[in-house]
Amino acid sequence: MSERRLKILKAIIDGYIETAEPIGSSTIQKNILKDCSSATIRNEMAFLEEAGYLEKPHTSAGRIPSYLGYRLYVDMLMEKYRLTLSEMDDLAHRMETKARELSGIAKRAGETLSAITNYTSFVITPSTVRLRLKSLKLIVVQEGLVLAVLVATGDVIKDKKIKAPMEINQEFADRLSGIITELLAMKTPEEMDFNAAVFREVSRFWPNLTPALSEFITSALSGNDGEVFTDGASNIFRYREYHDVNKARALLDFVDDDENLKLLVRDASEDDSCLTVIGRETGISALSDCSLVVKSYSASDNMKGSIGIIGPARMDYSRVMSTLEYMAEAMDNILRHLLE
Repeated sequence: MSERRLKILKAIIDGYIETAEPIGSSTIQKNILKDCSSATIRNEMAFLEEAGYLEKPHTSAGRIPSYLGYRLYVDMLMEKYRLTLSEMDDLAHRMETKARELSGIAKRAGETLSAITNYTSFVITPSTVRLRLKSLKLIVVQEGLVLAVLVATGDVIKDKKIKAPMEINQEFADRLSGIITELLAMKTPEEMDFNAAVFREVSRFWPNLTPALSEFITSALSGNDGEVFTDGASNIFRYREYHDVNKARALLDFVDDDENLKLLVRDASEDDSCLTVIGRETGISALSDCSLVVKSYSASDNMKGSIGIIGPARMDYSRVMSTLEYMAEAMDNILRHLLE
């Protein structure tokens, strides 16, 4: 395509993303191609429509992008959005969390994304195979309450609060942590002996510890294919494309099914860049007017998850991609810090 046609296409898509209104030749002439006549611009718009990059609503003289137009825009025409220092500070502040577990961090990331972008966000935690325990740490958080922090193979971290006798102090908790770690290290739940002498001895003055630890460790080491956290699903009602109740309900039903999202993003972890899927490219009728942008994050080669946005096809792709890249890097850093 000629440079002029590309300029016209970009201007129409930029304008439609901002206004959700069809863009006419007069707008293009006024803002982009001041030296061209409206007739020339209309001819070029007609060419772009015939080529499949634009569509003409039957009630308007203007044009709107087609899915093919959005694809060309994302792949070739879109300008890279750079987050401002203020935006990065805001993201960093929103991502501040005291969560010690991956699920808490993922939930916070999803909340941050939906609040910043005004789209629907999702975070999928890394999938895990059957794990083995690497270490167990008991931390006295207050009188009568201990936090059990488990680190497993694959650098998976889990925690659970357990009620404890009031007289349990950190010195005793540290000694017991070392003994339990030595006894259970590099074992699967099936290989662990919770009837060992140390557990029988401790149960005399801390009777709920053994059953609580057994349940916690067994659950923590069980393999899974990743948890899904979504946020901001109601944001779709902000956009006129989803003022149709039936269309909105179909999208909400789709997003509400975790397996749908896992299947949709299965290729994201194979690519370090943002994966963008536009409208009909998904092959899913509920997403025919949507776009999906996904970025993988990781704390190690064996610990990869996905973070993404679902929004209208006219979403602000450049800003969404920059935000996802920043968030994925933040997730990488937070997880690596937890694993240190």
